Amino acid sequence: MNNTGTLAVVALSPLLTILRKFAILFAVLISKHFKERFFTETSMANFDQLGARERQIVEAVYRLEEGSVSEVLETLANPPSYSAVRAMLNILTDKGYLDYRLVKNKYLYRPAGKKKAAQKTVLRNVVDNFFGSQTTEAVAALLDGTKLDEAEYRRLRELIDGAKRVKK
Repeated sequence: MNNTGTLAVVALSPLLTILRKFAILFAVLISKHFKERFFTETSMANFDQLGARERQIVEAVYRLEEGSVSEVLETLANPPSYSAVRAMLNILTDKGYLDYRLVKNKYLYRPAGKKKAAQKTVLRNVVDNFFGSQTTEAVAALLDGTKLDEAEYRRLRELIDGAKRVKK
């Protein structure tokens, strides 16, 4: 290579460094966007495909809203080891069910999806699996022995009146 070629490479070196940093930043932003769009929609729809322990850990994180490995561990019945919970939280993060942030060298895990979407998915699974997809049976079980105040009664009446009726 002659001196002119060497000078051109030296002159382009800072530009190449900037382009490399930009490419890395772009890749991180794209992957974060992809994770937020794809995993939260897909994973919440597949909540019923989690194993019993995975589901237990996800439910614990939803109850806590945000928590460390130790905090999640404290809420579990018959908990596995600390490292098993940490590993499971990382797996659930990779699957898109959970997200995390680092605060003072401590990972805090939180739900990746919206709580409302998760509630609907879980409740639909309960109705399908325990009540044979019969919404009325699930509601009857919830109301059995329950005393409603006037505001709760009115709200339930509004929900029932607003529900779509099946044509016969």
